[in-house]
Amino acid sequence: PYCRQHYTCPPSETGQDAPPENTRRLHVIIDEQEGCLKATDLLPKLRWVPDCRKAAMSDVLRVHEWAYIRRIQGHCEQIAHDPEAYNGISNLDGDTTLSRLTFEAALRGAGGVCEGVDQVMLGHSRNAFVPVRPPGHHAGPRGLTKGEEGGPDSHGFCFLNNISIGAAY
Repeated sequence: PYCRQHYTCPPSETGQDAPPENTRRLHVIIDEQEGCLKATDLLPKLRWVPDCRKAAMSDVLRVHEWAYIRRIQGHCEQIAHDPEAYNGISNLDGDTTLSRLTFEAALRGAGGVCEGVDQVMLGHSRNAFVPVRPPGHHAGPRGLTKGEEGGPDSHGFCFLNNISIGAAY
């Protein structure tokens, strides 16, 4: 539920004007009727954890710097308390949009990955796939990861690097 409340555009925007990373991404994966992970051949193997725990800040700080974490958290708090904020949406950088619940969603997403790690390590599952938003695989210790001189930078809508947090966990 938290991952669905991370907005990158107004919630009513679902057409071609919506950015590629939007709430529709989860629908395509886990929707009860249409989602690709609801195919009948997968159903006996799926184990759903509907409300993921938050990642512990100690786990997040193994991967990200405190100043960067506070920057994301501060942006979200500012949006939550600013009645003038356009649809409750702001930008962290040129292509990374956040809303008032983005920080909460990112912590829950990273916590979901840690839950997946626990399930595998305890022998309850052979592997895990954790469909969460916002994505995190492009986020470096301070967020935006700089490319080589003249090359592209990488951030791609990401906040907390779920994969790195899970590996460090």
